[in-house]
Amino acid sequence: MAGINLRGETSGSVEITSPAVAGDTTITLPNSNGTANQFFKNSTTAGIITYSSMVEDTSGNIGIGSTQPTSKFDITGNVKITGISTLSNVTVGGATTELVVNGDARVTGILTVGTASVTFNGTDGTITGINTINGVSFPSAGALSNRNLIINGAMRVAQRGTSSTSDDIQTVDRWKNQFGQGAVTQSQQALTSGAPYNEGFRYFARLQNTTGTTAANSYRNFQQRLEGQDVATCGWDHTSSSSYITLSFWVRSSVAQTYYAYVRTMDGTERIYNFPFTLAADTWTKITETIPGNSSNQIDNDNGHGFNVVIVAYYGTDFTDSSNTDRAWRNRSNAVDYLPDMTNTWSNTTNATFDLTGVQIEVGEKATPFEHRSFGDELARCERYFEVIGGRAEAFMGYAYASASAAVPIRYRTVKRAIPGTITLASAGQSTGEITFLTAGGTYPSTTGNNAVEVITTQSFRVTGSSYSGLNANSPSNFYITGTAGQTHTIAEVDAEL
Repeated sequence: MAGINLRGETSGSVEITSPAVAGDTTITLPNSNGTANQFFKNSTTAGIITYSSMVEDTSGNIGIGSTQPTSKFDITGNVKITGISTLSNVTVGGATTELVVNGDARVTGILTVGTASVTFNGTDGTITGINTINGVSFPSAGALSNRNLIINGAMRVAQRGTSSTSDDIQTVDRWKNQFGQGAVTQSQQALTSGAPYNEGFRYFARLQNTTGTTAANSYRNFQQRLEGQDVATCGWDHTSSSSYITLSFWVRSSVAQTYYAYVRTMDGTERIYNFPFTLAADTWTKITETIPGNSSNQIDNDNGHGFNVVIVAYYGTDFTDSSNTDRAWRNRSNAVDYLPDMTNTWSNTTNATFDLTGVQIEVGEKATPFEHRSFGDELARCERYFEVIGGRAEAFMGYAYASASAAVPIRYRTVKRAIPGTITLASAGQSTGEITFLTAGGTYPSTTGNNAVEVITTQSFRVTGSSYSGLNANSPSNFYITGTAGQTHTIAEVDAEL
């Protein structure tokens, strides 16, 4: 028999009969009006098969739910597969949720997700290209802890005091607040609300422009100086344009305008990278800047002043040049060449304020969440550069080698960066807050003489007393500060700052 013909009647019945036409390879089914719907290809239909929502075109492409299939198997609509399917070069998409897997899934090769090129390597288990999880950035380079090269970036430690009208480091530790012309008050302030508060910050540093100025030689800025060895060994290749550090900080000003920040290498030829940022009035704003290396940068691996981070409220024209370019490393052309020209609105506004907290500089192209440290950890880092030795009725064990003279060694809590350049002792005497050597019996001597600092090292120094009377020769003699209940008094201030 030449073939089988399935012929349906209008009643819906189907019978199999011998073909009426030799060579007819068509199977037809009836529809509601009695006409035939074609199911398989027939030479008389120009190579197109259509049945319900299934189409096969002349190229052999089959479509289900698509009348114009564009690939070998083109399905529009939902597909349910039960069992194991082996697929190669699969593209999934076109819906709100593009791929849903109920149950286990295995990737044995490399899966690339999205235009950000997140890749999952099913062979060695590595994941690359992730920048954020739940909106939080994670390191793209460098260590996972001790990332922040800035010390006291949260402005918590203020050993010297909380307010001063003098420049230099007078309040918040490690922050060299510089200003000239007019008058400025620097201070540590408590933070009680706002976006930085919500991130765990409780203090900020403030510059208050108590006397306005537009003088060409005026300036106001926050600055922290870093040891060269801390930057040289942090993991940033400062000589490569494809290696980065990222500076981030919270800043607020009472005056809306554009301000500046810059970093500076100090070894060899000094080089600067500066960038602008714009603030709305009285609004905390987080600033983030990613900074590349440069082949001309030099940062020595030593304990000297190797790198600066500076946030500027105002520089007069003695310190700026209109030709300076933003976001590009350059040599300092002269001793006062720092920035492009700046707007002087803030500096000309009496009692304008400029506030700073949450300063972090880290290796990599992303600003990760601020690295909050314990107060004790931050204090110890600060004490490498400056330490206050004090207490209430504090005594150090010394020795009187004559009735008029004595000596005592005093060790620092923290080893210093270098031999301290300055050690300032409290006044000699027997009143509250004054220091003196005592007799062997622990009483005041007849006369308190003079005290001097000698034999200074990175770990300790010696105090020598002279012109005393009433000490017990060749006997113990405590070095003592007279205190008041509930108060702490300073015996010495040790300064090894950069």
